[in-house]
Amino acid sequence: RTGSFVEADATVVDPAPGLFGLVFTHGDGFFASDSNRDALARAIRRQRLVDAFGLTEWQPQVALRPAVYRRDGGPEPLLPAWADYDDESRLTQAKRTVDAWRGAGHEIDALRIAVPDTPGGRILFAYVAADFARIGLDSQRVGMGAASDLRLIDEVAPNDDALWALRRLSCRRDTLCNREAQALIDATAANIDAGQRARQVGDAETALARYVPFIPLATPLRWSV
Repeated sequence: RTGSFVEADATVVDPAPGLFGLVFTHGDGFFASDSNRDALARAIRRQRLVDAFGLTEWQPQVALRPAVYRRDGGPEPLLPAWADYDDESRLTQAKRTVDAWRGAGHEIDALRIAVPDTPGGRILFAYVAADFARIGLDSQRVGMGAASDLRLIDEVAPNDDALWALRRLSCRRDTLCNREAQALIDATAANIDAGQRARQVGDAETALARYVPFIPLATPLRWSV
């Protein structure tokens, strides 16, 4: 059998290209601001999270797209502006954003984070919630089918198309929707010229990343027995 390691007790795992992270499920209140969503993405200490599972195969990820299996030598994944900052610098920036939101008179309810009700899911939630607490935010673990603010996506890319991750994170039933980014994604998908398409992937990724629809955490892992 094979499956997601977060949903299993097995520890025989293999890395796979794809998406593993938290997708924003709505854009209301605190989540309406790109800066606020970016603050949450900055706050998570990915290496600490990965190390908690004791799996040497698991690697942190900060880009929207996986770095491997890029068809036609497509563009490298776009790293966020804060990718080279240390954890304390990211924490300071994220907390400043949250404090500014509250300083403007806004309240922030506990963040509802949907993860599988498994040992792996509970560990994942505990580490993410601890990092959000460092910037002054409470978190609540909810089931994968419950109303949530953030929900775990753990999906392996079905092919080597660089556009797959962008399409998965834009204007789906369980994601936010930015019309500018989606228009660029649609135009890229319709282009059969490989050179032009590679450039368009970069443009679409830049637009989507600016909107911050997703918090990448790591590369997906799959277990087998």
